Amino acid sequence: MEKKKENITKTGIYGVAVPIILLIAAAWIFIVSASFMYGRHINWGLSYLLELQGEFELVRFLGLCLRYLISIVFFTGTIIGTHFIGDKILALFKLEFKSVHGRAIISIGLGTGVLSLLMFAFALAGLLYSALIYSLWALGVFFGFKNIKKVNMSLSLNIKEYSGWEKVCLIMIAGIFLFNLIMAFTPEIFYDSLNYHLGVPNIYLQAGHYVELPFKFHSSFPLIPQMSFLFMIMIDSTAGAKLLNMAFTFLTAAAVYVFSRDRVGAPKAGLYAAVIYLFVPNVLFRTWTATTDTMLTFFTFLSLWALINFFIEKNNKWIILSAIFGGFFMGSKLTGAFAVVGICALILIASRKSFKKAFKRLILWGGVTLLVFMPWLARNFIETGNPFHPFFSTRLSTKYPYDMLDQSSSLESGMSEFTETERFKSLLFLPWTLSTQGGRPGGSYASADYYMPGALFLIFIPILIVFKGDPKRKKILAYLGLFSVFTFIVWAIQDEKVKYFALAFPALSILAGIGIQRMSLSGALGKVLALGTLIFHLTVNFLFMATMAHALYMPASLTTGALSRDEFLSQTRTMYPAPSFSVFEYVHDNLPEDINIIVSGDAKTYHLDRPHISFAPSQISPLLVYINEEGVENARDIYHLINEDEFTHLIYNAPEALRTAGYGYMDLNREEVTILEEFFNRHLNLLYTDNGVFLYEIVEFSEESVENPFLQVFVIYHQNAASNLIERALSEGRMKRRRQLLENSLERSYKIIDSGLKVARAYYYASYANYLLGKTDRAIEYARDAVMVDPGYEGYHEQLMERERNRR
Repeated sequence: MEKKKENITKTGIYGVAVPIILLIAAAWIFIVSASFMYGRHINWGLSYLLELQGEFELVRFLGLCLRYLISIVFFTGTIIGTHFIGDKILALFKLEFKSVHGRAIISIGLGTGVLSLLMFAFALAGLLYSALIYSLWALGVFFGFKNIKKVNMSLSLNIKEYSGWEKVCLIMIAGIFLFNLIMAFTPEIFYDSLNYHLGVPNIYLQAGHYVELPFKFHSSFPLIPQMSFLFMIMIDSTAGAKLLNMAFTFLTAAAVYVFSRDRVGAPKAGLYAAVIYLFVPNVLFRTWTATTDTMLTFFTFLSLWALINFFIEKNNKWIILSAIFGGFFMGSKLTGAFAVVGICALILIASRKSFKKAFKRLILWGGVTLLVFMPWLARNFIETGNPFHPFFSTRLSTKYPYDMLDQSSSLESGMSEFTETERFKSLLFLPWTLSTQGGRPGGSYASADYYMPGALFLIFIPILIVFKGDPKRKKILAYLGLFSVFTFIVWAIQDEKVKYFALAFPALSILAGIGIQRMSLSGALGKVLALGTLIFHLTVNFLFMATMAHALYMPASLTTGALSRDEFLSQTRTMYPAPSFSVFEYVHDNLPEDINIIVSGDAKTYHLDRPHISFAPSQISPLLVYINEEGVENARDIYHLINEDEFTHLIYNAPEALRTAGYGYMDLNREEVTILEEFFNRHLNLLYTDNGVFLYEIVEFSEESVENPFLQVFVIYHQNAASNLIERALSEGRMKRRRQLLENSLERSYKIIDSGLKVARAYYYASYANYLLGKTDRAIEYARDAVMVDPGYEGYHEQLMERERNRR
């Protein structure tokens, strides 16, 4: 079969001779690759990955290996169990599959979604008991193992049919699997994971049931991945959750391969597509952390796969299956809405000859998707009155008076490439700029939000178009392409983070894989050029990410035990700023288990193994909510409210509070400042502090006054913001823009002044900004106030007076 397709491909390429097309393709590859590599610093050695911080001990390492093995056993059993659940559900559909492998992959996806919903039901019912969850796992393993034994699950790879280049791809897949396996055993440090991907399930676990978390709006997001992480945490540990997250990256790659082999009839293209997907830097990074993105992408591709099967086989059971996965990917992350647009567009295009059919199919797909997604909407409606909470909070009523903050006053950070005035031009050239510049130091896309997708999509998808292939594949490839295009358009208009477009990467990988195959079938030169380019860029992608992995995680040191987990988690790192971990450990070692803690300033609370509440930076701190409760007139009123809620301790992370203050929760008025100061002085005893993180006991009468880091952060943040805005104004050439920056600076200074705090620097910045705005009288007035607080500003005041006298 492969020979026949190869001969068809060689007969002609749109009437243009193969050598000419190869020459054009080679020029394109060179241009893209050169643009991609320009200014990029790649460390071509890997010796740094073996460097150890600390001292290696064989006994400690062997103990860790045993722990890793236990996690792998629990993880493997979970996959077996989810396969069993999904396979039994799939049997009800009575669908025909091209291979047992496709059925197995879809079964695992179905089983995982059902397991997550089951865990959510257990949490709501207060059934988060270890004995119950272990029993569920054991039953899944028992029946799942018996089920798998009936099926020949061996993935047949006829190695003899693969060339040396393709065997290198297989070796690279094996290598990246081992690398990601090592990364799965590193501690979790990703902010969102510690905040809510793992942090929220951990709060449920500590309570033994589902709890409302009004101070953490992320808990109102759909939680299908988080509920599967809860299952893994309960039966194993953080490693189990990270292993499960990693599994969905490789299951997606397997799905890409099997789809290409079974549906497209191109197993070698499937191999290229799988290896491309696994080496996309954005995919690699998300594989290392317990996040929602890998599961979201997996469910999205399974939904697309089932939909394409429906288009070809015209069996309504496929569109229902596609919609079930639609409910799962919407239940994984609301950015799945980008994929909803792509899938609905496909349904309309495929049914364009009959409006009635298109309407019925949209209603069927949308209705089933909504039904599966409904638990999350119902939960939000019951809790807040807004099914889409935390979105549309200004238009729909909410029970939480301290919901999402208005961030219009937050410190400006500059516009991204995605939101410039020349929006159409930016969008038009976005595939080029993002593919070639992503991750390049000093460029517009160097930030962590733009972890590069790499250049392979950009290189090989155009080549797919110019190299003619089997006409039977044309429709399937068109579906993949149209899904990618519509998803890209709605993503690029709405958002700026590459991870939100990653749900289209499997489809793009297949298209790129077909492009590589077509080029490699054009002759020996085409094969060397295509596969040589593929392996070169895969290597560059890995080297780029390996450097990041070492800098962020030091995997060799952590997984061998040379660097202890506690020491690692106690240190500030690039992706793990100002941790409260050492204070958490003090709590674990010195305080009883029945305490209840308010955590303020830090949302990264997954490693706190005591009942607690924390908040998201975009919301008001719990302390401020207590101050604003009706009837609160003094600190004693706050104490009684906190005591009624059975909170016993307070942790305040000042450095992290300062870092995240730009989200807008540091606004205080004069009354709030007075009450907060009184509360710290009269109702808190300091128990422990480390690196700016404070642990207090909440008491009826304090033994001694304690410093108030909350107010210190409030002052430092706003005066730093005022200073930065003035500096930006001085370097701004446009008068309108300069005036706006100065007005924003004044707003920052006035927040401190209006609070009643006597801060000389706040008066100084208010004076300077007014002077630059031409308001000299007000500038002199605030300069006089600065001198009253700090006589050191007398010289500045005299300068203003002298300039005013000279002007007159």
